Parts: sequence; C-alpha cells; structure tokens
Amino acid sequence: MSAPKKDPRFVVVGLHPAIDRTIEIPRLRAGTVLRGSLAMLEASGKGANIAHNLGNFGHRVATTGFLGRWDAQFFLASFDPRHVRAEFVVVPGATRQNITLIETDLHRDTHVTAGSLVVRPVDRARLTNTITRLVRPGDFVVFSGSLPQGFTVEDYLALLRRVAGQGGRLCVDTSGPALRAALDLRPWALKPNRDELRELVGRPLRRLADVLAAARALTDRCENILVSLGGDGALLVTRDGAWRGRETGHAQVVHTVGCGDALFSGFLSARAQGRPLPQALRFAVACGSACVRSYYAQVRTRREAREFIGRIEIECERFS
Repeated sequence: MSAPKKDPRFVVVGLHPAIDRTIEIPRLRAGTVLRGSLAMLEASGKGANIAHNLGNFGHRVATTGFLGRWDAQFFLASFDPRHVRAEFVVVPGATRQNITLIETDLHRDTHVTAGSLVVRPVDRARLTNTITRLVRPGDFVVFSGSLPQGFTVEDYLALLRRVAGQGGRLCVDTSGPALRAALDLRPWALKPNRDELRELVGRPLRRLADVLAAARALTDRCENILVSLGGDGALLVTRDGAWRGRETGHAQVVHTVGCGDALFSGFLSARAQGRPLPQALRFAVACGSACVRSYYAQVRTRREAREFIGRIEIECERFS
C-alpha cells in the first residue's frame, strides 16, 4: 500500500518583515506622557503573518526573507518549529517597527510605522540561494509584502522568475510596480485590495461591478484573483466564475492589522486541501472575521476561523 499523499508544501517569502506592538491608551494627547497597556507584541509583516497562519493551520511551511540583526532572535523564536522552518537572511540594523495606538475612549486606531531594512548585493545573493534550495515543484510559493531599501523591482522579478522556473506556484500579495511586475509572470494567485487593483488597472472602481470587471480582465494572466474589500468581505474571480463572500450581520472590529493576510492564508489553505472555490472563499472570509476580532495580526488556530463559517454568505457574481 502506498503512503498517503501529504498536503502540498508552502514556501513564504517576506522581504520586509516587522515587529508589531499594539498599545491601548484612553485617549491620544499630543505633547504629554501617556500611560498605556501593551495589548500585543508579535513578529509580523505580511509574509510572517501568512507563515504563522499556515503553520497554525497545520501545513508544512518554509519561510524566508530578510531580518535585522538587532531583533532576529526574537523574530525567529516566534515560529513553531513543528510546522514552520524559518531560514531568514540576517542583515545589519533593526527590523521595521509598527505601532498601533488604540484609543479606548474614542474607539479609534492610529498606526505608526518606522524604519526600513537596507539590503546589500551580498544579502540579495544569499536570499536567492536560500529560495532556490527551498522551492520544490508544486510548492505554493507566497511572496507577500513590500520591498526593503536596496531591493528593486527588477530584483523581485528575478526571484519570481526563478521560482516559476523551478515549478513553484506563485502566490503574490504586494502593491505598485512590484504587483504589476508579478502579473507579467502569470502567477497562480494574486490578492490585491480594492485600491491596489484600482492602481493596477488605472481607473476608478467605485462599484462592485467595477471591481468585478477589473479583476475579470486580469484572469488571462492569473488563475485566481482574490480582492479584499475590507468590511464588505472579498471577491474571488477566476476564469470559470466569480463569487463574493461576506459576513452577515455586524462585525465587531477590534484590530484590522493582518486581516488581509488572514484572508489570503485561508484561501491558500483551503485550496491546498482541494476545497472547491466557493468553500475556499468562505473559509478565507471566516479567517478575516476571526482576525478582525483579535488584537493579533494572525489567526492562532483553524478553530478560531471555523467559529465564523456559519456567518459567511457566498454569492455567485454574474459577469455582465
């Protein structure tokens, strides 16, 4: 009897990670000393969020990217070695810092981001070698997040080409010129939000029908386009059809950081397990619903997402 087939493997590339801190204060008053409580501290950034999510869902994950030497130990220790193999390229300096201030009196968030890694040619070469070694044919290879200083769109495109040449399935969540460059390589999946899709197609997307038409026009170059719509859920567009997923009723918003990453993670997880497209979208939106109710930028267990499955409505969207 042959051994049971394992789930496909994920390789997650986060080029510009961050350390996220969420601090609760009663109210933001400029020029004063504020006393707050630390609600959350975690190794984050879009790539790290996805690697954590997929590992928490039980998938086999390898993850890489760049890390600042000052805080590399803290960052690497955050991954569960039972599911996630972390092989980052450590560079001089500190990893990017993201601070979210939550004003409990006003129910308002303020986001501060500071710092950027600076990547040298030797660091780019080391990352290329690491990715070449990690990627196997059939792997889902997720490139998520922005580019650090010293890493150009041409460098990004070279990495994507290498992965495609090794038989990896490209899954991309980025923005601007990097997103446009990725589309030219016919990735397996893209996850833009509405603004990123608008920038990509170069026209306003005021109505859902506009978003649908814009995504449909890209399906000759990408098999799966998952558009995050914030509080309005998500739209999945493929060559075979389109579906909208959203939570029914009012969603209590606690913390929005990482919700798009949770959405993408849920979709990738479900599709890797062979779930049909509408079911994959349902689980993806449930992951986003779970994330938005937590101070964490990650979904810690599959059960957290499943609690919202029954509240996710899936509608088939018709092309006009």
